[in-house]
Order: sequence, then C-alpha cells, then structure tokens
Amino acid sequence: MNKLLSLKQYLQLTRNIIKKFAPRYSNDITYRMLYDED
Repeated sequence: MNKLLSLKQYLQLTRNIIKKFAPRYSNDITYRMLYDED
C-alpha cells in the first residue's frame, strides 16, 4: 500500500466534504492540512 496515495485520497475526500458544508473555508483548511506539516 502506498501511504502517500492514501493520504492524498483522504485529503481529497475531506476537501470534498468541506466544500459541501463550508465552501468558503475549504481552500484555507486544505491548504493548512497540506502545508502545516513542516
């Protein structure tokens, strides 16, 4: 199993869910999720 792939899929799923419920926050949240790991 490719951990990076599953992480990408998880982030995509989360982003799609956020878009449905809070579209105006989706970009900010996904940006933090993707780049806050430093």
